Amino acid sequence: MSPTTSAQVKRREAARKTALARQDSLEENKRRRDQQELDLAIEFMEADDDRTNALRALRATEIRMGRAVDTLVGKLRISYTRAAQLLATPVAELKRLRHLAAQADPPADQAEPAAVVAAPTAGDPSE
Repeated sequence: MSPTTSAQVKRREAARKTALARQDSLEENKRRRDQQELDLAIEFMEADDDRTNALRALRATEIRMGRAVDTLVGKLRISYTRAAQLLATPVAELKRLRHLAAQADPPADQAEPAAVVAAPTAGDPSE
C-alpha cells in the first residue's frame, strides 16, 4: 500500500466512525423523543379520562341541586326569587338546574317507552 492510500483508508475509517457515532446519537435522540411522545399521549389520555369523570360528577351534582330546587319551587311552592335569595344563586341558574333535573328524571309515564311489536311477515307461523 502506498502512503497516500494508507492515509486515505485511515481518514475514511475515522470518518466512518464519526458518522456511526452521529447516527447512534441521532437514533438515541429519536428514541428519547418517541418515548416523550408516548408519555405525553398517555398523560393526555389519563387527563381526558379525569375530565370525563369530573364532567359526569358535575352533571350528577347539578342534577341533585336541580332536584332540590324542584322540591323548593314545585312542592313547597316558594318563588324562584325567594329560592334565589335563600340559595344565593341567580334565578336563571336555578331554572337551568331544575330543567336539567327534569330532563334526567322523566315522568313515570315517559320512563319506559312502550315495546314495539313487529307485524307478522308472510309465511310467519304465528299468522
